[in-house]
Amino acid sequence: YLLGYISVSEEALSNLRLRQEVYPLRYEVSLSPNSSSTFTSDGAAAIQYTGTTSIQLKADLSTQCIVLHADEMTVWNTDTASPVTHVGIDFQRTLLQVCTKDTFEPDTLYQVDFTFEVDTLRKGYSQYG
Repeated sequence: YLLGYISVSEEALSNLRLRQEVYPLRYEVSLSPNSSSTFTSDGAAAIQYTGTTSIQLKADLSTQCIVLHADEMTVWNTDTASPVTHVGIDFQRTLLQVCTKDTFEPDTLYQVDFTFEVDTLRKGYSQYG
């Protein structure tokens, strides 16, 4: 299940850091850029690419859900060792929440894999968000 949720105004500017009970140990990222992207008449550049990510992580406390940053990403598939029960996206804070049937237990290594796409416009090299 894919759930979309919107934070209330007080939440949208707070709790932007990831929760502390789960932390990444290793990332493996593959990107496939669209090299045909062009600039628009006002100088903005179309940024388009697809990718896959494999994150090795560990939990300090038992939790059924993990939270990841997903700014400007459309996530297509998410996979863990335990069946994924639902994926939630917080549109204001651009957070991706992955919940599984079983809990992530302390001192155990886990792997989360997902595929994604980015398709956005950027004006200038330093613009973000």
